[in-house]
Amino acid sequence: MQLNLDLDGIEFRFRITKYEKSNSENLYKLYDQWCIVELSLRSGSWLNYQISSEVLLSYEVEEIRDKISDFLEDKIQLQEELGFVEPDLTFIINPKVDIDLQIHFWDEGLTANYLSLCFDRNNLECLLVYLRYITKEIQTDDEMLQKLIADNVIRI
Repeated sequence: MQLNLDLDGIEFRFRITKYEKSNSENLYKLYDQWCIVELSLRSGSWLNYQISSEVLLSYEVEEIRDKISDFLEDKIQLQEELGFVEPDLTFIINPKVDIDLQIHFWDEGLTANYLSLCFDRNNLECLLVYLRYITKEIQTDDEMLQKLIADNVIRI
């Protein structure tokens, strides 16, 4: 299942596979549950970037889901930065405004360059539904998921 968003002219394609529910009681397993993240960014002739790699752990996927949920419910009061074991992605949470996703570029190693994508509430709601499905919080018969599938925002 893949999430497809138009972020102000940038085609954002996002897929997570190999997710397993995390188990905080077993720390060794917690840091061994890697998910494959496929991310594609395209915009005209100036942007064509993609990654397909183990860049998120299962517990990090759950953490993203929970932070987006908290943001949408206005539970976050101060700006937060959500980073991960692998430095490819960083979420900057701006309370009551938006969430920025920074995608850090590699060139034979991590560079100081990144692209920042702004997710408004509507895009965050779509991402949250996708993450809730991936983490098995909702099933395929969920009404919002079915609407996003019908609108080709989420593709099976």
